[in-house]
Amino acid sequence: MEDDIPQAVRNCRTCQQDLPQVEFRSVKDPTKFTGECASCRARRREREAGSRAAVAAMRNIALRLSP
Repeated sequence: MEDDIPQAVRNCRTCQQDLPQVEFRSVKDPTKFTGECASCRARRREREAGSRAAVAAMRNIALRLSP
């Protein structure tokens, strides 16, 4: 018989995978948990950063074109 310690498992609301609860810890407050796993949070933040950069570039172009 194996001595595996059962881990708490949660379901990520984004990727729908069952992952260990430790993947859902909040970065700002480690005592709290989020609905997204760490990899989904990282991907979302990368997308948001890219969107912000695109908006900033468009504003820069618009400012140069305005009379």
